[in-house]
Amino acid sequence: MIRVMLLLVAVLNTAPAAIAEDAVIAYSPPSGLLIVARGDAARIDVFNLQSKAPLWSADGPASPRDIAIDTADPRAAVLDPLRNEVALVSLGRRSVRIVRVAETPIAARFAGGSLFVLSRDGRRLQKIDEDGSITVSVGTSPDPAFLEVSGNRLYVYSRASGSVVEYEIPTLRQLRTATADRFASAFVVDDRTGYLVYPRSGRMQTISLAGMNSDEPMSVAAVPTDLAPAMPGGVLTPGTLVIADPASKRLWHIERAESAVSAFSRGFLRGFLGLGIARAPGRESPPGIDRVWPVGSSEIAYDSASRTLYRISRDGAVVLAADAGPRSFAVAAGRLVLWKNGQVLFVGL
Repeated sequence: MIRVMLLLVAVLNTAPAAIAEDAVIAYSPPSGLLIVARGDAARIDVFNLQSKAPLWSADGPASPRDIAIDTADPRAAVLDPLRNEVALVSLGRRSVRIVRVAETPIAARFAGGSLFVLSRDGRRLQKIDEDGSITVSVGTSPDPAFLEVSGNRLYVYSRASGSVVEYEIPTLRQLRTATADRFASAFVVDDRTGYLVYPRSGRMQTISLAGMNSDEPMSVAAVPTDLAPAMPGGVLTPGTLVIADPASKRLWHIERAESAVSAFSRGFLRGFLGLGIARAPGRESPPGIDRVWPVGSSEIAYDSASRTLYRISRDGAVVLAADAGPRSFAVAAGRLVLWKNGQVLFVGL
């Protein structure tokens, strides 16, 4: 039985966990700062984690959809797919630069000191330098949907063609292409494998990044809608993925792909210690959970239909916020950050 309870939100000013208008929020670990892109005010506010007032603000996109964070430097990029703009945010210099890009930017990643932006309707992958200049622009397959980075390579999955194309960083030279099934709902990569899930068939497909070879899809859930890397692998346990399955009302934990040597070594050691085969059990979840983010030993989960945000652990499900915007929350320094009526709210995890 799922235990659902409403948490009291400990905030800068105590308030109920409901969100009046949407904003896009992201946390920058290198700077320890929080970026809030507000479409209602066409403004970017930057907060630290102790003050209820912004440290500084600047004009920003009117229709923010997502924020990419540079994990190496204090930089961020806010995507506006309606105005075909990207706002480059320098947290160190306290500046924002607006750059026009190809039509409908939907994903961005920082890598090798530059920003790479994927535009769906423009069918372009573009490299943007720190000064805002677009130095490389290449075409993609129709309906590009996801952009991921692993090592010094970028990977673009296109739904219409079912292709995963590998690009070199920083030149964006196209290297290899893997053929996958079409219309995946999510795509992630780790250091050796790409993973795709398909809601219609209930399957997951893996792609070896070393050879750019795709495996036959395997059944993983009734309706898998999202997936994310969870626990890394260890000596006795493999790494896992967590998959959202709203139809089964579960979050499934699936073992990641690994080398034959790693699998044999781990299995031999577990057998020697009498531990048997490692299992990755799923967790029961409320109905409608279609997005998931692992945080420590639990998951943050989101129901897009009801706009409800949960924490799910071995003890059950806890409602963190009702009427939460689809991107108006982030995890920062072990706390969940929400946006409500122009204020930042914090929930302990």
